[in-house]
Amino acid sequence: ALRLRPSDSGTLDSIGWLRYLQGRLTDADGVPGAISLLERSVASQGKAPSAVKYDHLGDARWRAGDHEGARLAWTEAIRIAEGGLTREQTIELLRAMFRKQFGLGAIDAARYYNAHDGQVAARARGKIEAVTKGVEPEVAATPASTPTNPPELRKQ
Repeated sequence: ALRLRPSDSGTLDSIGWLRYLQGRLTDADGVPGAISLLERSVASQGKAPSAVKYDHLGDARWRAGDHEGARLAWTEAIRIAEGGLTREQTIELLRAMFRKQFGLGAIDAARYYNAHDGQVAARARGKIEAVTKGVEPEVAATPASTPTNPPELRKQ
């Protein structure tokens, strides 16, 4: 996919996130790592930036030790997800858009917001709050951060 669509933001994010989950954060042996791919993804988004892509980039930067870069990416994720509006304002805008596009009550705007942008904003905000308190933020696990023999798999 990356060879076929090397500038596609979604492809770059998907493969970047896969590399993150594999624990391949930095470039090695000519193969781009998670951070390079995720940075290219957010740079190629155009006029419709994605909060999720910035959240991914923040997690990758944090794992790689770039804590300030992570905080900046999570802050951008919140800004995009909330668009400068309160939760209630965003839900009302979604409700109006859904009514216009799909018909009255076709989609529950509050559930949609909570499952999408609201969830990303809350997750990113929680990470920033943890960092502010001097606590390790809850970023997605990688092989290096996960025990190879977790307690639930150990024989009693």
